[in-house]
Amino acid sequence: MKNSSLKKLWTNYFSNNYTYREWFFQKLGFAVLIFSLAYVVVFNYVVVPLPESICLFVDCTLLLKYPHWVLLVITGLLILYLNEKWMIATLSALSILVFLLCVIPDSNGHLLWLEVLFTIPVVQLLAYLLYSGNTQELAKSRVQFSVAAIAAIYVLSGTTKLQDSHFTWVTQTQNLPIHVLKASFNMAHSQLKGFTLSNTEWAQTVANWMLAHPKLLMVLTAFALGIELFAFLAVINKRFAWGYGFLLILLHAGVRMAMSIVLPFIVLAMLVYYVNIFYFLWLVAYSVTVGIKNRVATVFNHFAPSRQTNS
Repeated sequence: MKNSSLKKLWTNYFSNNYTYREWFFQKLGFAVLIFSLAYVVVFNYVVVPLPESICLFVDCTLLLKYPHWVLLVITGLLILYLNEKWMIATLSALSILVFLLCVIPDSNGHLLWLEVLFTIPVVQLLAYLLYSGNTQELAKSRVQFSVAAIAAIYVLSGTTKLQDSHFTWVTQTQNLPIHVLKASFNMAHSQLKGFTLSNTEWAQTVANWMLAHPKLLMVLTAFALGIELFAFLAVINKRFAWGYGFLLILLHAGVRMAMSIVLPFIVLAMLVYYVNIFYFLWLVAYSVTVGIKNRVATVFNHFAPSRQTNS
């Protein structure tokens, strides 16, 4: 492959040109997320003790009684999704099934923030309904609608913090050490083998650091809140989404370090649609492969004339 063609692939990655290859890798990433969600839910829950949302009207335990059938149906729908077959019907079925799967953890008292996995197929379905006859607009909207759905989760999180704190979230950072310790003890209690005080030593260290550096903590808190509140900027174009993805990685890394809170499904969904991580890794691997092939060809061409001369 010529260097100019490889350069074009990288240029498209950072441009607003929404190619089908990039879309396929985003679908692949989303398919991995949905299959992982289905596997985790159907093999880790057996009852719905506190029915929420749709589970108040539908017996969600039926999904838990037949886990293998659920995985089979999910796999079939994802295969259709990856092959771009009957997208309106496929996305409709995925939306319903993913919604049911997302409600089951909530109905068990586990707040895993899975709503984003339900909203993504819904907004993609909307894109196909609106632009099924406009190929160029569809290519853009099915990605940007997904980015917007994820951004809404962060904006909602930021506005909720402001509302709950009566717009004093940044100025009342003296309460954060308490939240850090509480989160740590909750995580320690959830371990099957029990816990000791040593399990919370890092949280105590973080809490002490926060108490010792209130002004710096205020700056970091304001920065984190700003990232959440302005997450909608990622919708502007692919470059904004990529750059904002980097900021959100920093945000999640900070939350993980300070409070041991990990939201894997949100993080992975963000990486799939903001960074297009699967396509990025493929592009890196492909670039390395092409570079090696070109290098080998150069060396071969360098020695080939000398071999012909000697013969």
